[in-house]
Amino acid sequence: MSNTDSICVHAEIAVDPAVAFTLFTDDISIWWTGVKDMDNGNIPRTGSLKFEGQLGGSLVETYPDRPPYTVGAVLAWQPGARLSFEWRPGSFAPQQTTYVDVTFEAVPAGTRVVIVHRGLDTLPLDHPVRHGFGRSLKFRTLMETHWLDLLDVFRQHASSG
Repeated sequence: MSNTDSICVHAEIAVDPAVAFTLFTDDISIWWTGVKDMDNGNIPRTGSLKFEGQLGGSLVETYPDRPPYTVGAVLAWQPGARLSFEWRPGSFAPQQTTYVDVTFEAVPAGTRVVIVHRGLDTLPLDHPVRHGFGRSLKFRTLMETHWLDLLDVFRQHASSG
């Protein structure tokens, strides 16, 4: 495993873990669209995401102009504690899969949400999601920044409710 196989980011959200989990999963289309789609050229998102809320369910992406797309299977569904799922957006070939693990930990200010995105080294060096950075630290920084931006929008969404 190299230093770009996985990234880990976290943020504190001012709600308890059960609420954070519900907002993360049930409202993903609301907060996810607040950040441009890095997988498809940093364009604004026009689709929606929805978890089939159970172990073995799916994360499904829907766009108005094409059939629904299964991004990946839900590998862990523990409300208020942990969520794990495959991440294989439309720009990935069928055999290319990465994995996202999200934990929800109670802290005095609410919940620490930790996201670990792993399996990035399985993507070819010329994959579009790498934006020409290969396995460099620039790619790692790009991925970390993307997830931190998503967590920031998620935090804003959670605090507005």
